[in-house]
Amino acid sequence: MLSVYTRHYPPCPETDIHHRRCHCPKWIRGVLVHQDPIRKSAKTRSWGKAELLARELERRAESAGIIQLEEAIHAYIADQVARKLSPPTLTPIHALFERKFLPWCQDQEVFHLDQVRAPQLKDFRSTWESGARTTRRRHEHMRSFFAFA
Repeated sequence: MLSVYTRHYPPCPETDIHHRRCHCPKWIRGVLVHQDPIRKSAKTRSWGKAELLARELERRAESAGIIQLEEAIHAYIADQVARKLSPPTLTPIHALFERKFLPWCQDQEVFHLDQVRAPQLKDFRSTWESGARTTRRRHEHMRSFFAFA
């Protein structure tokens, strides 16, 4: 959470950093999600403009942590390729994630990784029409994907 404060210049009679009505420079301080503490100039003398800047910085920090599901799937597959898995091993992974899971998520309107929940995964698993071994392998691939992500 970020907050605005005032750094008063010597001619200003005010000493309270929360005084809004003087024309001294406004600064922003606080901590953003998964980042170090921030203390920076808002580069304005208006309290309102400084508040808007603080809210914009918070919005950017929150949206930076959101991972697109499609990007996560491509990163996972690229990691499997980088592990030098053989093509017969990679084929079912491609099939599961690119031809089954991704289209299913798009139909469910799930586009971010943090939107995927256990009940949805159970619904997805119920769409599999395969034998016990194949189902077990797919389940292992799904667990591996979410551990990676």
